[in-house]
Amino acid sequence: MPEGEAEYFYEGSAEFTGEKVQSSVLELQSELRSSQVVETATRTKLDHAVEKLKNVELGGVKAKKEYEEKLHLSEGKLEKLRKECEGNEEEYNSSF
Repeated sequence: MPEGEAEYFYEGSAEFTGEKVQSSVLELQSELRSSQVVETATRTKLDHAVEKLKNVELGGVKAKKEYEEKLHLSEGKLEKLRKECEGNEEEYNSSF
């Protein structure tokens, strides 16, 4: 192979290799962007799920607190009725 032909062949191979590398780089960049989009979407879904769980937990805590308050009020009313009944029973028994 004459010297000029070898240089052309070498340069042509380098050009071909350069195009291949550039093509591979573009593919990898595209895949990276796609994976970043998927990652962002996944993070967003996870953030929404965590927020929902927090809301459920807060709702549960609030419901429990309301239940305990109502229970406490009911226990107070029950104790008041019990005392009234005891007073009525004593009054009834003393009337004989």
